[in-house]
Amino acid sequence: MKSIVLAVCCFIVSCTSGVSPERTEHDDQFVQIYFHANLLDELDTFHGTFQKDLVMDGTARTTMWLTTNEQEIIVSAIENYRFFSLPDTIPAIYTVMPDFGPQVLTMKYKGKEKTIVWYQGVDPHDKSMYFVEQLRTLLWNIIVAKPEYKALPESHGGYARLSSTNEREIKSGMK
Repeated sequence: MKSIVLAVCCFIVSCTSGVSPERTEHDDQFVQIYFHANLLDELDTFHGTFQKDLVMDGTARTTMWLTTNEQEIIVSAIENYRFFSLPDTIPAIYTVMPDFGPQVLTMKYKGKEKTIVWYQGVDPHDKSMYFVEQLRTLLWNIIVAKPEYKALPESHGGYARLSSTNEREIKSGMK
């Protein structure tokens, strides 16, 4: 009797061993990221989530992890831009409305963790902000290419942007 139960258990295990729930398996997150961008968009690979700002329709949340290849690309960028030596805060030099509040990028890699906070209206000539913007663009390109993002509902509406200083003057260096 015990051998029959053991045989049935082995059969069940062998039938299900190749079947894995897609939502629970993911590549090891050797670089972990918390990225709060715009008003309500957030990537959190510490917990495997992404929240999309749907503007007029609230937010939508999904499971999202980075692949090993995506993480290798990010690691290359953070090493190239010396992310862990960038300033903790990059202040705004002019006001932008609506105020999206602090923009946050936290990365944890090889036992080091760093958070950078910046605000809309940063000096476009700031070298540190240039590096952060390159990382921000890289992360967005990775996020929007993922099937999990593509499966989320479309955003409806948008945010009108007004600044207290003419941005063209700042970009051209005329203050």
